[in-house]
Amino acid sequence: MRRISVLVLVMSVVILAMAASVAVAASPHFTKGGIPKCTIGGTTSDSSRDVACTGELAGLGGGDLSVLTTAQGSATYLCINPGGNDAPGQNKVPGTSSGTPTITPGDQIKNGRAPVTDATTLTAPQSVSAEQAGCPNPQWTAEFQSLVVTGVTFQVSQGGDVIVTCNRTGSNLDDFTFTKAQCTFA
Repeated sequence: MRRISVLVLVMSVVILAMAASVAVAASPHFTKGGIPKCTIGGTTSDSSRDVACTGELAGLGGGDLSVLTTAQGSATYLCINPGGNDAPGQNKVPGTSSGTPTITPGDQIKNGRAPVTDATTLTAPQSVSAEQAGCPNPQWTAEFQSLVVTGVTFQVSQGGDVIVTCNRTGSNLDDFTFTKAQCTFA
């Protein structure tokens, strides 16, 4: 009887170890049609631009998903002289991306699949100095002219580990879908 109990205990440990290795051995990938698509709201004349990305992953293990989208971009300003005449500023001023990760609880992952969605806002600085805008001298003032999105990063983590990162850059991004080459799985 004792041998059977020991055998049952050993088999239980082996089964638990195999189950744990299956959970760790997840193989995340995008579903067919699930590569993230990003929508960039507003126009270049807006001082803030919303960036929302959504996709779908499969092959996920257990644990919560954390999705974070960040945007990069730059604003340009008009330089206004004391007489009221304007000229284009010579410098691009970096915008600021603000947003918080979107969390998908692990119990919402169904059969290893889950949608991944997040958004951020890229904002131009409210006011910049004549020097920051590239105006001829400090007597000039800077007035906002345009904001362009030049980069988007979409990152998904599970259990504290990054599982995929997608990056796209360009001189003035509009709505787009990442390509497989722009996404790297860990």
